[in-house]
Amino acid sequence: MEAVRTGKPLNNSINALKAYDYPGLLGVESATEYWGLSTFYGIKPIFLFQDNSQNNEGYESSIAINLLFVPNVNTTNVVYLSEHLSVTDPEQTVCDMVRYQRHEFHLFETLLNAYEGDVDIERLETLADQYGILERIRTLYQEALLVEGEG
Repeated sequence: MEAVRTGKPLNNSINALKAYDYPGLLGVESATEYWGLSTFYGIKPIFLFQDNSQNNEGYESSIAINLLFVPNVNTTNVVYLSEHLSVTDPEQTVCDMVRYQRHEFHLFETLLNAYEGDVDIERLETLADQYGILERIRTLYQEALLVEGEG
């Protein structure tokens, strides 16, 4: 069900958020959509907020809107869409998909598009190595290739 205000549907698209200059960092699923790495289409973008009390295996959301409090948000590797709204760059986005253990189908689609598209693979693998997930990314990519071959 779509939220409404004053009888009009709310426009939570990335373009509307850019125009409004919403302050925040788009979450990983919205970032994959923005960079063309996945067919994910969220009802509303997810914003990430640093929360060091969370562990590296997951996230927690305790409110009704899509705000995720996650550990180790890297705000260095971002691209500003407007003065206050940012998105992680493609390489950081792919690493975050693995770091936050996103849904397998979405993760596989993102990895396939990253390795076959415009993502800087050398930079991606350098970042992945810094996070200690390089072998995991390579393994997941090989699994994604197998699954794609079966389809």
